[in-house]
Amino acid sequence: MEKYSKYDGVICFAGEDWWYHNHGHFDMKVMECLSKDKKILFVNSVGMRVPTIGKSSKILNKIIRKLKSIAKGAVKVSDNFFVYSPFYLPGKSSEKLSAFLLKIQIKWHAKQLGMSNPLIWVVTPTVSKTALELSKDVIYQRTDKNEELSDGDFEYIKQHVKLLQKSAMLTIYSSNELKNSEELSCKKALHISHGIADVFFDKRSYNLKNELNNDNAKKVLFVGAIDSHTFDIKLLLKAAEQHSHVNFYLVGDVSLDNDISLPSNVIFLGKKEQEEIPSYLNKADVLAMYWLQNDWIKYCSPIKFKEYLSAGKPIVSTQFSDCYEFESKAVYISNCHDTFLKNLSLALNTNITDKQNMAVHTWSNKTNDIIKAINEI
Repeated sequence: MEKYSKYDGVICFAGEDWWYHNHGHFDMKVMECLSKDKKILFVNSVGMRVPTIGKSSKILNKIIRKLKSIAKGAVKVSDNFFVYSPFYLPGKSSEKLSAFLLKIQIKWHAKQLGMSNPLIWVVTPTVSKTALELSKDVIYQRTDKNEELSDGDFEYIKQHVKLLQKSAMLTIYSSNELKNSEELSCKKALHISHGIADVFFDKRSYNLKNELNNDNAKKVLFVGAIDSHTFDIKLLLKAAEQHSHVNFYLVGDVSLDNDISLPSNVIFLGKKEQEEIPSYLNKADVLAMYWLQNDWIKYCSPIKFKEYLSAGKPIVSTQFSDCYEFESKAVYISNCHDTFLKNLSLALNTNITDKQNMAVHTWSNKTNDIIKAINEI
C-alpha cells in the first residue's frame, strides 16, 4: 500500500456508529486499510439532527442505542484501530458547547494514542469547525447529500458542508454526478467510487447456510438500510402484491417512520454481519434496490450495487446517479414504479445472469488512490 508518512495517525469523524452499523461503509473500509500503516481514532457519528416527535422515527430506541455506544468509551478493536463515542448534543442550539466538549475529548484521546500530527477525516459535516480547529489538513468525505435528510435542518447542515468544501484540502465524492455538480465549490475534488470488501471474493462465503436455504419459492432480496429517506416501501408492497407467489426478503436495520402492515411474503431478516451477505446474495433469484426518487438518491452511489454485481444475479433497481457505471445485460434500471414491476417480472421469468469481475474495485485499491491524491497535495 502507498505510504502517507507526513502524518502519525488519522482521526475520522465517521458517518456511522461502529457498534451498531454495518461495517461495509466507505469510511469504515478506508480506515481499516489505513490502519495497516497508522493508528486510527474512529470517532462514532455524533449525529446531525435533534430527534423530534412526529418527524424522527423510533426516537427512544435511537437515544438508548447512542447512550450505550457512549458508555463503551474508547475501545481498541484491532491493531492500530481505536473506536470512541464522544458525548455530543446534536443541533444548532447546542453547537458551541458541543464543539468545545468534542475538541477536548478528541485532543485527549489523540494524545493518549501518541498522535501529534494527525490527518483529519470528516464524514459528518456538522463537526466542521472542530475538525478545522484540530488541523488544517482535513479530508472531507462527501458520499451523501446530508442536508437532504428528511428530518434534518437543511440550512444548518448545508452551511457546514460549504465550510468543509471551501476549507478541506481534499473533498472525496463517491458519486461522479455529485462531484461534477459541486467541484467548483471545493479547494480540490476527487471521485473515488465505492469499493467492494474482500469477503465478496471468498467463494466459501457464498456457501454459508441461512434462512433462504429451505425456501423453494422464488426469492427477491434487498440488502441495506430500510429507512424513510431512501427506501420506497410503497414500491416493495406493490411488488409483493403483484408477485404473491414470490418471497421478498430484506436484510438490514429497519428505521421506517411508521409501523406498516406487511403481507406474509415480505420477510424482514434484520441486520447481518458483512461476512454473511454473500451467502444471501447467492441464494436469491433476483436482487432488488427499492430507491425513492429524491435528491439524496439522485446523488448517491450505493455500495451494494457492486456487491450485487459480484454475485452475478439479475438486479432490478430504480434509478440512481451511477446506475449505468457498468454495462450488464442482467441489470434492469427503472424510472418509475410501473417499469420496475415490469422489469421485476422479466428478471423473475428469465434466467439472465452476468457475474462481473470486481477485482479492480477492492477497498485496498481505492485507498491507494486516495493516498496518492493526498501525497500530491
